[in-house]
Amino acid sequence: MNTHRIGFNFIIISLLFACSSDDAIQEQLDEQAAIIKNQQTHINLRLLETSDLQANMKDFNYFIGQNDPRLGLARTASLINKARQNNPNNILINNGDLLQGSPMGDYANALGPQKLHPHPVFLAMNLLNYTVSNIGIQDFTNGMPFFEWAINSANFPFINANVYCNVALCDNGRQQGENLFTPYLIKATTLIDNQGNEHNINIGYIGFVDPKVNTWLNNSLAEKITIKNIVDTAEKFIPEMKKKGADLILAIPHSGIAFKQNKLVFAADNAVIHLTDVEGINAILFGHSHQAFPSKQYTNLWNSDIEKGTINGIPAVAPGYWGSHLGVIDLTLNRVEGKWTVINSHSQAKPIFEQQASVLPDKKIEDALVEVHKAILHFSNHNRGVTATPLYSALALIQDSAITQLLSDLQIHAVKATIKADPVFQNIPILSAVSTAKAGGNHTVRDAKQFVDIGVGEITHQDIISLYPYSNTLAAVKISGRLIKEWLECSANQFNQINPHNPAPQNLINWTHHHSADFDIIKNIQYQIDVTQPSRYNEQCIPITSIKSHRITNLHYITEAGERLSGEAFYDHDFIVITNNYRAFAGKFPGTGPKHVIFSFPNDIQTLLAHYITEQTQENGQIDITPSENWRLSPIKSKTPLAIFFQTQNTLSAKEFIIEHQTIKMINKEVDSQGYAKYQIMLNHP
Repeated sequence: MNTHRIGFNFIIISLLFACSSDDAIQEQLDEQAAIIKNQQTHINLRLLETSDLQANMKDFNYFIGQNDPRLGLARTASLINKARQNNPNNILINNGDLLQGSPMGDYANALGPQKLHPHPVFLAMNLLNYTVSNIGIQDFTNGMPFFEWAINSANFPFINANVYCNVALCDNGRQQGENLFTPYLIKATTLIDNQGNEHNINIGYIGFVDPKVNTWLNNSLAEKITIKNIVDTAEKFIPEMKKKGADLILAIPHSGIAFKQNKLVFAADNAVIHLTDVEGINAILFGHSHQAFPSKQYTNLWNSDIEKGTINGIPAVAPGYWGSHLGVIDLTLNRVEGKWTVINSHSQAKPIFEQQASVLPDKKIEDALVEVHKAILHFSNHNRGVTATPLYSALALIQDSAITQLLSDLQIHAVKATIKADPVFQNIPILSAVSTAKAGGNHTVRDAKQFVDIGVGEITHQDIISLYPYSNTLAAVKISGRLIKEWLECSANQFNQINPHNPAPQNLINWTHHHSADFDIIKNIQYQIDVTQPSRYNEQCIPITSIKSHRITNLHYITEAGERLSGEAFYDHDFIVITNNYRAFAGKFPGTGPKHVIFSFPNDIQTLLAHYITEQTQENGQIDITPSENWRLSPIKSKTPLAIFFQTQNTLSAKEFIIEHQTIKMINKEVDSQGYAKYQIMLNHP
């Protein structure tokens, strides 16, 4: 870098003119500009990124039915407008997981391809002059006809380099061995230098998707495609892009950074670190992990500069999710030996909300969404049935829940007949693995509202989405009872270890290292969880080899003939476990992974749930769910007065639900700093 130092005073002045309204960032740019010693022509280029919008175009949370200044492209658009005012040399990029994940996406999915109407996300996005979008995991899980209709609504192209057609002819006309999508784009772009002169620079864009996308796909689509390694694909195409004249190459991976407890986890689905070693990449605009980069979370990240926003010397940014941040990379380009070279950079993830809203929503986008917003509200409020049982997730982490019972009943109802019709499987017991999607998340301010609270009465489509917000399908695995125990042992990492002899305050839930949606319950068997024992697994279901404990106790199955299977008889017995396709194929939990899958069903769970509730209501007048209480937390035998605390939903209705439905005595203490109700839970009381 020392050979290219030029023009300190000149760069200071030019950068101040380019970014005068952002003093804090300008100071850092001024300091970094000290590397430039010779007065020379240069270009300031600003890259802007959105990612993981998941059809959140408006600053409105449809799950709770109110405006939310923490989300929505309408708010991010105001940051985009400000960033463009500060630098006319700007490029706006989107990075996948765009088309579904919110009621707007569900509304579009329910309507299906509409020849005369665009996918509603593009009513907003087409107003912002995007240059290109990468494709994310969730974007083509509805199949290629839906995807092709959706992106035909966009006035910008979509790219992906590592998804390939794996059959003779794919739905979009690509042949076997060909890229399923356009792998990259090289676009001649006119940029203005610090002297006011124009330059045509060929900017290359290449997109990648997490190779684990197959775990999100229904079986009919998964069989048609192959997802190749991100880094291998980059090493194939980057030289080709250079040969075709790309002066600058921007990598857009829908892939994150696996960084747990100050340790990097190198994996094919978290490829950003690896991409920094691929020669020819000038900047990386990533996503997928829902974390903003740079941020304090990555302070100890290997070979990174969080202040400057680089990883292994490469400028990088990630803009959070649902429009929470705008990713910004400022590049200084200089002509070195006839080639445009990045001589300086600064990255930041600018939030739309900190202690309060940073920006107001963009009026053009709000106006464009008026009619579709009304349609979504009508769609979300459509009555699907009636429940005689309150469906709350406030207690779902500590006792059996009507929600998990409903989901389990649905799963078995939907596929039991198909499984039993196969002579190979008809005599194998069928179990069901479920979790509550919204039960507190990771104990953050935002997650304080991530609970299900559906009272007795009508169930709307919005309630269906709250009960099951994912676009998953059903699958079944065949595994031994021994693996079922290990599956449950990993799930039980949801709890901190409680010391039965310690009178000091102890938190029951392992919020830091286990997301509440990963707390799986397996129905149709019985078991207890002893939280005084250490966890056998960490949050990634990797065994903690030095720990030989067993949290899962009294595990058994009662056969149809009334025989009790426990111990070795249970461990050696085969079972079929119905779960979702993501859980079945991902291989995270013991007993999951492609080698265990015996069935994969095409219908999405959300639709199945809506139909099930409607059918039950039509047949019985309502749904009436009684939790089987097949699992429980083991009572703690201790003479020491224990102060064990549990955090949950802080609303009046949740409080009333807890009073009426608690199976373990609890005392409401206070509201904690994250907005959760804090209860003392009496696990050492009968």
